[in-house]
Amino acid sequence: MSSTFKGNLFALILILIQFLGSIFVVPLLATIIPSYIGLLTFTQLLFLLTPVLFYFAITGESTKEVLSIRHLSFKSFCLVVLIALASQPVAWFLSYLSGLLFNNDVADLFGSIGIYPYWMLLIVLAVIPAVCEEVAIRGVVLHGYKREPILVASIITGLIFGMLHLNPQQFLYTSILGILFAYLVRITGSIFSGIIAHFVFNGFQVSMSKLSLSSINQNVLSEEVQFSEVTSVASALLILGVMAIIFILTIVFMLKRLKLYAYDTNSEIISGINEEEEIKNSSRGNLFNMPLIVLIIVFIGTIIFTYRYS
Repeated sequence: MSSTFKGNLFALILILIQFLGSIFVVPLLATIIPSYIGLLTFTQLLFLLTPVLFYFAITGESTKEVLSIRHLSFKSFCLVVLIALASQPVAWFLSYLSGLLFNNDVADLFGSIGIYPYWMLLIVLAVIPAVCEEVAIRGVVLHGYKREPILVASIITGLIFGMLHLNPQQFLYTSILGILFAYLVRITGSIFSGIIAHFVFNGFQVSMSKLSLSSINQNVLSEEVQFSEVTSVASALLILGVMAIIFILTIVFMLKRLKLYAYDTNSEIISGINEEEEIKNSSRGNLFNMPLIVLIIVFIGTIIFTYRYS
């Protein structure tokens, strides 16, 4: 079994657990766990972290190697934080674009759980996803692409990350974020770069949502609704698009600096430069193997099923 086949198979299992779990397990758990925030916490641990634990129990592979558990220098840490913050306007643009076709369920979610304390939302919506999703996708799945060029590995695992959310409105921007986070992990050789970037991104979203939902800003929210009604979609797309381009260029610049910092401070990454060249010239397995094909079919099928019976 090739490493890419194993990585794709694990991703397929994850997406099946997410879909089937939401239908059969979540309703049952809801009768036991009355708090929505508690239910959200438990399902993340059950549907994401538990499969990872089973993976290591079955394969017996090295946790440190598969998850890329390596030290991250302070300079790299700072750049990862800045890159995560710079990715916000890019995600806004992509989310707005997807929102023209699909309902923004994430905005609805923030609106429904805004009554909970800020620290609790930060843990449930930023800390836990940052750990669970990174360990599963940028850990196990990305490790399956260890013999693939960095861009190939980042793009495919990024798309898998987007599909894992089982939400067409989220697919576009989560895929781009998944590509970025995978690239960060590969160039730094450390999963902590993905965890930090993921936490900063989600934490910023939680913070802004909590502020916008506070009683002080209720008038601002109503003004924003009125403003969005009189502002043309084209103008909004233009403004967000220009912002996205500017910040994309900024991210590209910081990624180049991050690569230099990582190569200077991590001997394992230095040796990885030659490995990337070897990877480009080596013969590799078929990326679009059966698990990945089935995964795509399942993703499309779940979206059709969800929207048909919702």
